[in-house]
Amino acid sequence: MKKICFLILLIITLVTACSSGSSKSDDREYFNLGLYKIKTKNYKQAIKYFTKSIQNDPSHINSYYYRGVCYENLKHYKLAISDFTEVLRRNDKIRRKLHRVIVLKDKSIKNIAIPLNFIDSLFKRGICFYYIKRYMNCIMDLNAVLQIGHKLFTKEFIANIYYIQGVSYYQLNNYILAVKYLTYSIKTDPRLGKGKPYFWRAKAFNKLGEHKKAEKDYQKGRLIESKQINE
Repeated sequence: MKKICFLILLIITLVTACSSGSSKSDDREYFNLGLYKIKTKNYKQAIKYFTKSIQNDPSHINSYYYRGVCYENLKHYKLAISDFTEVLRRNDKIRRKLHRVIVLKDKSIKNIAIPLNFIDSLFKRGICFYYIKRYMNCIMDLNAVLQIGHKLFTKEFIANIYYIQGVSYYQLNNYILAVKYLTYSIKTDPRLGKGKPYFWRAKAFNKLGEHKKAEKDYQKGRLIESKQINE
């Protein structure tokens, strides 16, 4: 799902950039060059072009998004977080509406049109938070992703989100919630990740002193892992 979102957004932005009648030709040229460099996986060069695009037009949201993608691929997670946060900030109207719906439970707001780069930036920022061990920030971002677009995603993608949240809770020593979210992951897609949710839930069960449940999960995880390796 992560790759599908990225490819759809790449196509949309390429078409938009090519058909736009904007007078900012330099900005458009730098942006298109950046997209080309991403396609060839030359992320460092792509960053230079997206940075020039932003310098020419600081309001160009997709330049921040794709530069964030480049930083993420280069494992410069803090810089990626900064760019993904900028995408969310510049979609301020949507962000405020979502706050009212998700946090304030305002049921009067219906049918919010959410740009794909908003959802993907939120997801990618959550993953980057995980890699720099800011686990609660990761959990919060991924919760928001699920609340925004739960019906849009595949079972595998949703199960992966629950899995990451479960591991994050484990790292925070909250083993009860780790079991809860890893169970969500397993129920959503039992074959996810070669049995990894079972292995992590087993570790959480062991921490909680539930050793029989842990052993059962280890066995189930090993069974799934061996089947997928041989497929």
